[in-house]
Amino acid sequence: TKKKSKTGTKKKSTKKKSKTGTKKKASHPASAALTSKKAVKAGPKPWLGMRINMEDTSKVVIADVERNSPANSAGLGDDDVIVMFGDRHITDVPSFQASFKEH
Repeated sequence: TKKKSKTGTKKKSTKKKSKTGTKKKASHPASAALTSKKAVKAGPKPWLGMRINMEDTSKVVIADVERNSPANSAGLGDDDVIVMFGDRHITDVPSFQASFKEH
């Protein structure tokens, strides 16, 4: 339905009729999450401070290590190959990513 605004131009209503005939406000699927009054707890995003060479995902080769990062503090450097993460053997990039997410 269209309504006239105070300026005289026609404006489309944001309300839709539901199956029961009552009007309800149209919304984007993410609107409920964005406007929720519930508190969302999120921890800091995990960061190692290194980039992985993704040209060959059959092994985890470090492409770059940032200064003052956890990777740098652990002694990792460019072109190092990661074979263990915690107590898990790393065979490829997906296994490293899975181990990192679980940690």
